[in-house]
Formats: sequence, C-alpha cells, structure tokens
Amino acid sequence: MHKSHGLLLITSLLLPMLLFSFTAYNSYGYDDEMFNLNHIESYSSAYELVSEHLSGKFLDIHPLGSYLINYALIKIFGSWNIVRVFGAVIAALSVWLFWRYVVIAGVNDILTVIFAYVFMCLNPNLILWCTGVRWYTYFFPLVCIMGTLFSPSKFIGTCKNRFWGIYFITASLMFYIESNAAIMILVSFILLLFQRRKNLRNEFRVILCFGLLSVLFVSRQIYLCLTVLYPAAKSGEVYSFMASFIGGGHHFLLSHAVMPLSIPGLLLIIANTILFLTFIMNIKAVSSSYTNGFFMLSYAGMILSGIGGKIRNYVSLSAVHGNFLADTFRKIRFSTLKLIVVALYIVGNSWGIWNVMNHTDTTRGTWNTPYSEMIEFMKNYDPEKYVILSHNPVFDYHVKRFSFKVIDALGDSEWHDKIREHKGAVIVLKTYKGSLSDSGYALFNEYINSRKIIHSEKFGRDKYADFKRRFDAGYPDYYAEILITE
Repeated sequence: MHKSHGLLLITSLLLPMLLFSFTAYNSYGYDDEMFNLNHIESYSSAYELVSEHLSGKFLDIHPLGSYLINYALIKIFGSWNIVRVFGAVIAALSVWLFWRYVVIAGVNDILTVIFAYVFMCLNPNLILWCTGVRWYTYFFPLVCIMGTLFSPSKFIGTCKNRFWGIYFITASLMFYIESNAAIMILVSFILLLFQRRKNLRNEFRVILCFGLLSVLFVSRQIYLCLTVLYPAAKSGEVYSFMASFIGGGHHFLLSHAVMPLSIPGLLLIIANTILFLTFIMNIKAVSSSYTNGFFMLSYAGMILSGIGGKIRNYVSLSAVHGNFLADTFRKIRFSTLKLIVVALYIVGNSWGIWNVMNHTDTTRGTWNTPYSEMIEFMKNYDPEKYVILSHNPVFDYHVKRFSFKVIDALGDSEWHDKIREHKGAVIVLKTYKGSLSDSGYALFNEYINSRKIIHSEKFGRDKYADFKRRFDAGYPDYYAEILITE
C-alpha cells in the first residue's frame, strides 16, 4: 500500500468519527432521548432495571437492550455527553468498515468509491440518529454485521460454526435492542439459507443448535413483544400502509437532515430520482446481490408492517442501503451523469451535516430548538421564586439541573391541578404541541391566557413555518417561547 493511500484511508475514517463525535458531545438531546435518560437514572441497580423490564411491569415499546447498555455506560463514563460520543464513534467505525470491506471491496471505479463514501460515511441522517442514547446507536452496528454475512470477508472466514454463531448472536442482540429487528432477522435468515443451500446438509446441525439456543435466549422477549410491546406499539408506532409507504419514499429521497423544499433537499431529490430510475432500468442486475436483497426486502417489510410510517426506523438500514445505491450508481452509463449525482450528493449531504451539527433546518423541530440559548436565558431567574410549566422533555431535563421545580404537562396527568394550586410566579415554556394531545394543548393554552404575562422571549425562528402550516395549522413561527407570568 502506498503511503499516500494509507493516509487517505486514515483520513476517510477520522472525518466521520470527528463529525459524529462533535455532534454527539455538543448535543442537548431530543424529546424521546430524555425519556431514556430519566428512565435509566431512576434505577439504583442494573438488577432492578432488568427485572422490571423482563417482568413486563415497565410498559415500553422498546426492549431492554439499549436501556441496559446505557445504564452500564453511564456508570462507566459518568457523563451522558461521553456516552453519546462512545456510541457515535462505534457507529462511525461500523459504517466506515462496511464501506471499506464490503461496499467498495474490489471496486475500481473511483466515482463509485466516492459516491458510496459520501452517502454512507458522510450521511447526515446517521449523524442525527446515531449520536444519541436511543436504540438506533446500538442497533446500527449490528445491522452492519448482519449485512457483512452476505459477502463473508476474511474477518468471518468460511468456518460454519463461526459464521452461524456470528449470525445468531447478532440476531439475538438485535431483537433485545429493538423488536422491529424481527423483520430483518426473518429476511436475512431466509436469504442466507438460500444463499448457502448447497451446504445446508452439512450445516443443518449447527443451524439447529445455534437456532435453539437463540430462541431460548430471546424467548422472554418474544413473549413480551407479542403480549405487551406490540399492543402498546400499535397505538403510536404502527401506521397505515399509505403513511408507511410515504415514509419510505421520504426517507429514500432525502430523510431528516434537510427540508424537502430547501435547496439541499431538492438536490438530493434529483440525485435519488436519477438513482431510482437507474435501478428500475437495471432491476434484475441490482437485485441479484443478496446484500441488496436484504436491504430491499427489509425496506419493503417495514412499509408493509406499518412501522415505516416513523421514518427514522429506516436509518438502521443505511449501510446496506449504501451498498444498494453503490451498485445502482455503477449502472449509470454516462460519466457526466455520474459526476452530476456525486456533486449533488456532496452538496446535499454537506448541507445536511451543517444543519445537523448546528441544530437548524432539519425536519426535526425538537432537534432545531436552540436549547443552549434557552438554558442561558433561564440563568437570569431564581429557582426559589419560579415554578416552570412545560411540555418539552429536553428543556425540563436541563433546567432541573438548576434546581427549578418543573410541572410536566406532557407526562403528568394531574399537571393542571398542580399548577392551579401554585399561587406564585410561573415560567411557561410554549412550543409546538408535539406529543401533547389536542385537548391537552388547548388546556395548556387556556392556562396561559389566564395568566398575566410580564415578559416573553422567543427562540429560534422557523423559516419553514409557513410550509409546515399547510399540514398542521398549529405550527408556530418560533420553535420556543418562554413566558414570565404571575
């Protein structure tokens, strides 16, 4: 290997690691993430956490795995920012290894190498979702491992015990981190059996033994998934086919890091439309790869099951998605068109990375909210004098660190009675209703109208508010407004 080539490879690894780590360390978190933090901090021991989850006493749509990992990491590092960085580094390393040893292995076309790198290693959606402390961060590396099994490398070898051992361990861990893994596990198992059909007679006992051990290991989680988690998930995680189909299309075209009608959004839509049309014209050749089959069938399974209505669920497939797009990209016949697609992706993804790192102009309102400014503003007020009323979990989590008493209008069903009992000054944080019900948000606004507002401060103008109001008239012009009332 030439010295310059080795230096280039090292740089190609360090760049995503720096981008992921910087975002992770400087993140204030987002709404769902705060639920994880509060939940984990409520336990005095790992035993208590495990027993409550496996007993079904704690009702949550997500399995035990990510909670237990986070519990261990916060005990080791003592800082959620460092925990985020740890997960971000693992995610960045995972996608780089998949790009280096699976996607571009044996590829001589430099444009394909560059395109695959930009899509995978400089993917703003991965930076957004894999720099937090939720399940995506720990699930994604496992999907990378599973995707690697379709093109065994020197790391896995040809030993049947090693191969199926890696597969079933990976599948079991995936299922303990996220129940949606059932789709990928089913798809991957069928495809691997078909891919290795000539050796099945010799591998049958190994598959049977590892399979039975895995089923035994995840049996409790299967029971919880069918009796507790899935019924709970139907209320907020499973969508109609049309909503899931639209979600799948949205993710394929641009996902979360840029707005659809923004310049980078339109650039990515154009690039991905070119790639989709290229795929349609070369569907047989692209579909012949088992890795691409794993991606396409898993993607289709998410759409058909309804979980694809929550667009973030597709992010875990980003590595095999990159392999699919790289194979499609190679089928583009004209070099000029390849250059155009690469250029569009470089601009679109770079813009998206800027948005994510600076918490601005993504499709995630809670990610765009300028919490640093809001928390700095709150330092002007005495925690002994004011009570805070809010329905924003991120804001609540951070101001509690300054000893403010917070009444949570989102998580406390008795919040209205509690705030009515308070006779002193109240600081109200008003944001988009988010997960608050329409009736709850109406009651929240009714309380605000009953108060005398001494001062108000708005934070983070949303320049896409007019566009968002076409879909929901309740979108405010600013991401947050703090009201000082008496």
